[in-house]
Amino acid sequence: MARDTKPSPSALSVKERPNEPNDLASVIEIYTVSIRSLAASYYSPEQIAAWAPVPPDAARWQERLSHLHTIVAESDGVLAGFASYTHDGYLDFLFTHPAFARRGVATKLYQLVESALRAAGAPRVTTHASLVARPFFDRHGFQLDAEECVECRGAYSAGLPCTNNSAMNIAVFSPAVADLVDPCVPA
Repeated sequence: MARDTKPSPSALSVKERPNEPNDLASVIEIYTVSIRSLAASYYSPEQIAAWAPVPPDAARWQERLSHLHTIVAESDGVLAGFASYTHDGYLDFLFTHPAFARRGVATKLYQLVESALRAAGAPRVTTHASLVARPFFDRHGFQLDAEECVECRGAYSAGLPCTNNSAMNIAVFSPAVADLVDPCVPA
């Protein structure tokens, strides 16, 4: 399947850079607002509350991100999105603030992650993505493998394991949350 990675007509001019410690509050805000806004039509209020609780636990977020490579995209000094991954090929987070959604931010971040993982010799990319993310991954050549259900703080969410048949053999395994050991992201 050919990749359609052209940015949307209203694509933003963004600058990607490594995450910095002072980005933490913005990263947490992007994650929380994105889930509570963009995923709201896909999940119940209980699932949303479990997935993105308010208030979030900044110390837990800091710990989680400390084990990941995180890049951010900013537009005019405002963070528009972020992506976090491990060099063995696990894409843990890929989120765009709703104000910047569907404007090429996630595509640019994903392309940077994929390039970094190719350079690191990762044989594939794996992730756990939400139902709302399926169109994004479809546009990037992923194919649905099966559906999963994951428990997070007492709520169950469905997701879409997908595989990409590109030269990199990209695979996406995807319930609503992204940690196989602890399926709940930081509170």
